[in-house]
Amino acid sequence: MQCCTTGTKRWEGILPLLGILVYIPLVYSALLTKLYRGVAAMSNSANQCQWLIAGLPCGQHFTTFDNLIAHLGREHDVQGPAGRKLVCQWGTYRGSCGNQYRRDAYRRHVATHLNHSFSCTVKDCNKSYSRADTLRSHMKKTHTSGLPPPDC
Repeated sequence: MQCCTTGTKRWEGILPLLGILVYIPLVYSALLTKLYRGVAAMSNSANQCQWLIAGLPCGQHFTTFDNLIAHLGREHDVQGPAGRKLVCQWGTYRGSCGNQYRRDAYRRHVATHLNHSFSCTVKDCNKSYSRADTLRSHMKKTHTSGLPPPDC
């Protein structure tokens, strides 16, 4: 590429370098923005009711998981006898969850929507579950030698 005033090629080696110096900060900025939005979305959704009412999420925020569970019972009729069958109306990316479960299991089911995680503590296992009872089952089936003997 020739310079329009002098006819030299002095800018030919510098232009690609200038392009990289402009490109890298733009990519870095975009990645930081995406990361920030992801973290903000995660922090905003903790203990937020996503139960669908006429196709829209309730959206109410709670300071604790227990308060959210109490809200579901009061406001969204997730209550009744332990054996009562319920259909989950928790909002997901594809609409309502739609899973059926007994009323006595709804607390455990809602925890799966909130991405509560229970990780295996055995070295190099790296398994993680959304339910504590599933982790306990994994420990009994997979890591029996690492468990203390049962009390007699």
